[in-house]
Amino acid sequence: MPEIPIRRLLVWSGRVIAMTPGRFTASLLIAILAQQLMFYASQLLVTALALLAPQPAAPAMGSGAPATAAPMGGGCAVGGGGETGLGFLAFMLPTDLTTAAVLFAVVSLMVLVLQFAENSINVWCDSAMVGRLQQRLHDRLLALGPAFHQKVSVAQTQQIATVYLRTTQTMLRHIVAYPILYGVGFVTATIYLFNNLTIVTQCDLGVLPFIILAAIVTLPIVSWWLAGRLRRAYRVVTTEEQELAVAFVNSAARPLEIQLLDAARQRAAAFAREVADVVRARLRAALNNEIANQVQAATPRVLQIAVLIYGVFQAIQLEGTAAQGVAAAAIVGLIQFAPQAVAPIQQLIQFFLMVNNARPQLDLALGVLEAEPEVREPARPKAPPAGANDLVFDNVTIKLKAAGAPVLDGLSHAFAPGQVTAVVGRSGSGKSTLLTAAARLRDPDSGRILLGGVDLREMALAELRQRIAMLSQFPLFMDASVRDNLRLGRAVADDAALEAVCRAIGVWPALEANAKGGTPLDGVIHMEANKGALSGGERRLLAFARLLLTEAPVILLDEPTTGVDGLTQKRLEELVGKRLAGRTVLLVDHDMDFVAAVADRICCLDGGKVVDVLEKGDFFARPSLFRELHEARRRAIGAGLEIVTPPRAPPGEGAGPKTPTLMGLASGGPGPRKTPLG
Repeated sequence: MPEIPIRRLLVWSGRVIAMTPGRFTASLLIAILAQQLMFYASQLLVTALALLAPQPAAPAMGSGAPATAAPMGGGCAVGGGGETGLGFLAFMLPTDLTTAAVLFAVVSLMVLVLQFAENSINVWCDSAMVGRLQQRLHDRLLALGPAFHQKVSVAQTQQIATVYLRTTQTMLRHIVAYPILYGVGFVTATIYLFNNLTIVTQCDLGVLPFIILAAIVTLPIVSWWLAGRLRRAYRVVTTEEQELAVAFVNSAARPLEIQLLDAARQRAAAFAREVADVVRARLRAALNNEIANQVQAATPRVLQIAVLIYGVFQAIQLEGTAAQGVAAAAIVGLIQFAPQAVAPIQQLIQFFLMVNNARPQLDLALGVLEAEPEVREPARPKAPPAGANDLVFDNVTIKLKAAGAPVLDGLSHAFAPGQVTAVVGRSGSGKSTLLTAAARLRDPDSGRILLGGVDLREMALAELRQRIAMLSQFPLFMDASVRDNLRLGRAVADDAALEAVCRAIGVWPALEANAKGGTPLDGVIHMEANKGALSGGERRLLAFARLLLTEAPVILLDEPTTGVDGLTQKRLEELVGKRLAGRTVLLVDHDMDFVAAVADRICCLDGGKVVDVLEKGDFFARPSLFRELHEARRRAIGAGLEIVTPPRAPPGEGAGPKTPTLMGLASGGPGPRKTPLG
């Protein structure tokens, strides 16, 4: 896998920082100030130790002895005369012990306060950045089309939103903050390090600065080389964790179905294999990480030992002089500042290794954030004529795969306004693709789809969604109240409007039973169909009620009878005939009896084109693809044997309840409503 592009990282880092520029700047400045005060406090400690060193006694008056110790090592004076010999930074350090002690205490307290402020602002800043990234990702997911959602699973997007985005935000924020913070820290620590070296060596450093600089640069490079082995290990960990998440969703999505299939042991074994793969991957990554960490931990210690040994040998040469005590204090400074000088470089290297190790997570998160919607808002949107509800496909071609055959191949058809037009065809003939194209969830590769003479691509999406509404095969329900689920159809609908449409649909009694003491609109609906008190048919009716709230003139029905019983199907027939009267309806359904009952016209789809159109009186009058599908479905139900529920007799007719009878398949019309045997 190639290195992550620096330019891409910098662009996204700028976008993340722009989300909270004030908080980011404040936290960075506070961090730099706290860092500088920590360095200064360390030097104050060296100063206090130097001031504790014994000073040479003042010579007797007239003795002719010098007032100060003789300059040593190139004329850098140490010792008496009020001089502390604290190197070239002496101008910013106190000259008496009391001041040094008080200043050290004050600076140390200031560091604690600044670190608390920095941590608090960081939490505030990071939380805001993550929240806004999550909002951006959420909104982007809702704008992306079927091609994206077929490639990226719900388990992946959930993991990206809840886990990977935090990693991404942290990395992007620190890409800007760390070079500044650690760069300033490296320069400052190096200055303090050389200041203490001048004290120990009395300014005659020789080649030592070059040796130290070479060590500071070389040792982290060795750490970089060793830590590079982590990249592959962490990529494997990320891949295995994603596969584990998918395996968990596979089991958790339909646990009852797995029980019915007696596949619990099978799923447990499969999940155990995924867990084992993750454990092995994490162990390998942890071992590589530990090796790299040990080498990195040893780097400042090696430098510290080398500088300390050098300082000790220098201090030994000053034995018996007043400068020895000051040199001993400076050695303490060397012990502190040697690792602090190399640490910023190590931390930067470690950080960029982390960025590279987190490449899979960054790619996934940024991939979603950068994904382009399949349908775009027009630059200058047009509105269709008022009241227009005719929908025309003009030579429409759609390919689901670039190298595959077209699903819709030059399809042309005008769907009559105010009528129910059913689209029938074999599996894979493009019926669902036709509906998604009509709803503009995807755009044609060529050709046009017109609403009231206006190309759908020239309409604002908000306007389009008000004109064309769709009831999908598996309607969306959220884990929320009935009210919230219904208001997905019309956000401004009040409770009275919601109750009225539910009563009209006939689902209000079921909602009352579901209320459990509260109002029916406060009852909870679950995302999963097998949870809650509502049956599959009642959920379908509730979705139909939400559809009516849209008041859209064009309605798309995708398999509305999926998973419903005969009574609910009969109710849906009535609703389509009464509640959708006057609207342009495109219907796709597998139940040819339902299609025959509600459709005004049937379009037969084959080879990506409309090959036949049947009017209401012609559904069974002549051979057609519809008749083939109708007869094939009847043969498939009970091998020709069904329980027939006779039509309900009008009041006053008949003698007692009717008994269901058995009858074979007929070759004529749909006949009475039938319930499959068994």
